[in-house]
Amino acid sequence: MQSNLTDYGIAVKITHEIVENGSLGETAKMIGGVTLRRFKIKRFLNNTPPYSAEVEMFSNDIPLERENMLHNDGTVNKLKELAFRYVDIITESDVKTKARTDYIRSESNLLKLHYTIASYMKVSDEEKYKLLEINDIEDRIKKIIQMLEEQIKITEAKGELKQKTRESIQREVRKQYLKKQYQEINNVGIGGGGGSDDLSQLEDKINNARLPEEVFEKVMQEFNRLKQTATRDPDYNVQKKYLETVVDLPWGRSSEEITDINYAEKILNQEHAGLEKIKKRILEFLAVKILKKDSKGSILCFQGPPGVGKTSLGRSIANSLGRKFERIALGGVRDEAEIRGHRRTYVGAMPGVFIEALLKCKTNNPVILLDEIDKIGRNSYQGDPSSALLEVLDPNQNHTFKDHYIGMPFDLSNVLFIATANSLDTIQGPLLDRMEIISLAGYTVQEKTEIAQNYLIPKQIHENGLKKEFIEFPEASIHYIINYYTREAGVRNLERTIGSICRKVAFEYLKTQQPANPKEKKATPFKTIIIDEKYIEEVLGAKIFDDDLSEQIDQPGIAIGMAWTQVGGKILLVEASRAQGKGRLEITGKLGDVMKESVSTALGWIKAHQDLIVSLSIQPSAKKNNTGEVMTGLNLDQYDINIHFPAAAIPKDGPSAGITIAMALVSNSY
Repeated sequence: MQSNLTDYGIAVKITHEIVENGSLGETAKMIGGVTLRRFKIKRFLNNTPPYSAEVEMFSNDIPLERENMLHNDGTVNKLKELAFRYVDIITESDVKTKARTDYIRSESNLLKLHYTIASYMKVSDEEKYKLLEINDIEDRIKKIIQMLEEQIKITEAKGELKQKTRESIQREVRKQYLKKQYQEINNVGIGGGGGSDDLSQLEDKINNARLPEEVFEKVMQEFNRLKQTATRDPDYNVQKKYLETVVDLPWGRSSEEITDINYAEKILNQEHAGLEKIKKRILEFLAVKILKKDSKGSILCFQGPPGVGKTSLGRSIANSLGRKFERIALGGVRDEAEIRGHRRTYVGAMPGVFIEALLKCKTNNPVILLDEIDKIGRNSYQGDPSSALLEVLDPNQNHTFKDHYIGMPFDLSNVLFIATANSLDTIQGPLLDRMEIISLAGYTVQEKTEIAQNYLIPKQIHENGLKKEFIEFPEASIHYIINYYTREAGVRNLERTIGSICRKVAFEYLKTQQPANPKEKKATPFKTIIIDEKYIEEVLGAKIFDDDLSEQIDQPGIAIGMAWTQVGGKILLVEASRAQGKGRLEITGKLGDVMKESVSTALGWIKAHQDLIVSLSIQPSAKKNNTGEVMTGLNLDQYDINIHFPAAAIPKDGPSAGITIAMALVSNSY
């Protein structure tokens, strides 16, 4: 098995393959590569091909002072001069001669230089193997110089020395150069040149793509046009990219769907706590999809404050059906071309986000989530992307969706579209009409506690490098965090807060395991940290919220209402006060127009129904006016009234605050 010549070799990385056609029709194949390192075989591991062996690799590093010495003493220059003479003698092609001499002249890496020159020499394999056995680079270069001198003498002795003047070489090189330029000029406009391999591969893809008949005809027309385009033409790559995009689209490829409604229910219950009505509606929606494959039902839109699980619900639906999932972020999209794609006449044209999503999924029936559809730009100078979505989300139209880049209709009816939104006010009316709204108001304290115990706490323990035995979260502590630190509709801030506590535990754990002076102290066993109210306040600071409102409403003139915000509902206090005056009304707090109208409406209602209020035995206290006259009843025209809404920096608006304002006014007026 072992070579009779030597146990030395060179490790080479193969980079390319060269095929040369001879004048008589014969074909020669050569392998090109990059020399890595010399090695010596210690022992062979098997006796049959392919062989494997244990080898010793030699370093390629040449000390800088050693390399400088070889340059300074003329060794390298002598090597190059002999190589120039030898290449000129033995090379049959003048073009190859120039290429080799240019390489020898320009190569600065001594290791590569002497390896390459050695490869040019027409000597026996035995002679080349002897070179491999020389470990010292100076000795190896001197051996190559000796071999070059011997080869030159032998060649001159045989009369094989070529008598070529410098002028004749230059003329030959120029002739070859002009011939090559002439061939390239002839290639422009009459064929694809060097892209024949790419074209054959592309043609195979077209034939195997199972395209619809009308699409196949259009693609073949474009492909025939591509074959007539030169590879140097800028349109060549543009046209080729377009064809590859069209062929890669999943025209007839669908993923196998799971049709087990019990499995879908199990997935939803595992991944989401609470939301019973929401999950029931989703399961009904999926049941219809499973029973009627060609169902053209409504597009679901999950509407609710941030952090309630709208996006994760869409992912769960994809998991329950066994379909691919892709999320498209629509927030801030202002260019219609991002939806419908660019026309191919534009520089840098690209398909729209829906075609891109299908290319990623590689199936024509994924679940595509349109995230933040309420934040899509409208009526910009780049078109109206909100209107461009109308065709996509209309079940009666999306089977012929036409992307400007593709230029052919694509069937989107198999795609299950799900949208998410925080608010419905900013969604275009016709677009909203095409979707079925499912509202996710938020989670109760019990549901948040269950989510924290089953999902958020284990997740944060893992992400912060802890173990379960390091930390313990009692249920009462979770309630404490929810009530006093994270009043929100969703659970996003709750997860951040739990993460802050876990990071504190991680810090304390490392403090015990990595003492300040390891030589004097040893790591002490870490005791489980129980998260109680004291620990929570130590990490998170003082309470952010206070749920005891009894102290704030122990006097007339204060009423409690509910306010709507984009992150859920919250308690709103309304404070009314009055002083003798001329009936002026002053409102303090950041209120919207609807809220201001509610104040005026409540005040007008009280003035119009004073008799009704008196009949309910709500007696005002007798007071004297400026003239000393005793006033009874409301007599609001005799007073200046102030309506104050605390948290004045927070915008508040809504149509249902009138009753709360009226109660505050009535209680203060008596």
